[in-house]
Amino acid sequence: MTRDYSDTIDLLQQRVRQSGNVGTTQTLATQVLGMCERLANAHLKLITTTTAFSSVAYTAIYAYRSTLTTAIDILDITESNRPLLRCESLIDLSALDPDWFRASVAAATHRFEAYCQIARDFLVLYPAKTTNGSSDLSITYTALPTAYATYAATSAVNMTLPDENVEIALGLAEVILLSRFRDHEDIKAKLTSLARSMGITQGGSS
Repeated sequence: MTRDYSDTIDLLQQRVRQSGNVGTTQTLATQVLGMCERLANAHLKLITTTTAFSSVAYTAIYAYRSTLTTAIDILDITESNRPLLRCESLIDLSALDPDWFRASVAAATHRFEAYCQIARDFLVLYPAKTTNGSSDLSITYTALPTAYATYAATSAVNMTLPDENVEIALGLAEVILLSRFRDHEDIKAKLTSLARSMGITQGGSS
């Protein structure tokens, strides 16, 4: 079950007013909530997409942003239903093969062994192919939910996050809107509650 977007905007505005502050506009509340839903999903990794991806001959590093336009974190890559090893960093990839950046295998015997995401713009596929692939990989990634820019009270648009997780996006939006009024005590309390909801401890994420 998912929550109606307009109803959630109304609730957000009501909470900001209840904190003893001047209300905020529907337009600003809509934009902030849309961004916060994206932030929440980046952490929760609940909204995912799987798409085909074509490799390029003698290419190890791919600038994938123009192809996977809504990707946040790459969660899994398979080739013919065989999962590739995920390297968390280039250090891990270099431990696998110090010459990964020049490694390639003949087409007749080739198969990818590992991948590594670099920030949120680049992807390393190891080892490189010697021929172009055609939708030879399947990539699953955390996707950016749609950021709604306008408020429509009569629309039947639902939040992208499941209902039980909308509260995290709402809490983030509250903190941002309350920061406009420098309500530091209320912000501190809400951040503490948010951290618990998101499983974040003082030393980092759990």
